[in-house]
Amino acid sequence: MTIRVLGPMDVGGPRLSPRERAVLSALIVRRDSSISAGELGDAIWGEEPPATWQQQVRNAVARIRSRLGTEAIRTARDTYRLGLEATAIDAVQFEDLVRQARTHSLEGYASRAVTVYERALGLWRGAPLPDVASWPPGQVESSRLSEVRTNAEEELLDARLRAGEKETVVPDAERLVREEPLRESRWAILARANYRADRQAQAIAVLRAARTRLNEDLGIDPSRTLTELEAAILRQDPDLERTAAELDPEVPLDQSCPYRGLAPYGTDDAAIFFGRDGDAEELVAR
Repeated sequence: MTIRVLGPMDVGGPRLSPRERAVLSALIVRRDSSISAGELGDAIWGEEPPATWQQQVRNAVARIRSRLGTEAIRTARDTYRLGLEATAIDAVQFEDLVRQARTHSLEGYASRAVTVYERALGLWRGAPLPDVASWPPGQVESSRLSEVRTNAEEELLDARLRAGEKETVVPDAERLVREEPLRESRWAILARANYRADRQAQAIAVLRAARTRLNEDLGIDPSRTLTELEAAILRQDPDLERTAAELDPEVPLDQSCPYRGLAPYGTDDAAIFFGRDGDAEELVAR
């Protein structure tokens, strides 16, 4: 079972009422701790709960258990706690994949990072946690997840550039700039993408447009990152053209054969028996 909250809630089969979705969403937001019946009431009705709110909360919990299993929600005195595995929640899966992609990127495996970033972003179907959009803790968690997504979108384009893509990154970078024109990192990606696509004039024009927008909207000058990027483009710095493999080459392949035939593997053979998680992950993704 997967509980999808990166968009309209979907539990993969049984339909939940708006009240039940709000209860389940609140439990997901507070999945690492217990939550009181009063807080669940706040998540459902805000500051104006009905007179029968306590019974209605109990009824909603009972119906969720009848649809998702008796262990879906655990009770301890007057508090409730999510009983489902965190890995069943698409928001948790999303953040796990983003962490994996960042690891690949830091290790110089840009193509692997691209694959995993795309898997992570593919989990999104709309605004997160819409059933608790008026509940302050839900708003905080929704904003946090959206910020992770925003960063992942930028990191994906950066990884695509380092993996060797050129013209195909430009339109995607332009879209990101249109969506949030005050994020300097997006202007930087667009400028680098244009430069990598042999459009030096456009790259400089992008950075000057960023300067104008920041000055007009915020009254500030571009950051050091943008000014240094402009200088690097003007002097045609060779590092701007290098791929991830050239900047941080992968370890040369070991040409020895790891297959031992009928001989058993021992603890001394761990180096050839383990350590292929990244390769397996990439194959599964493809």
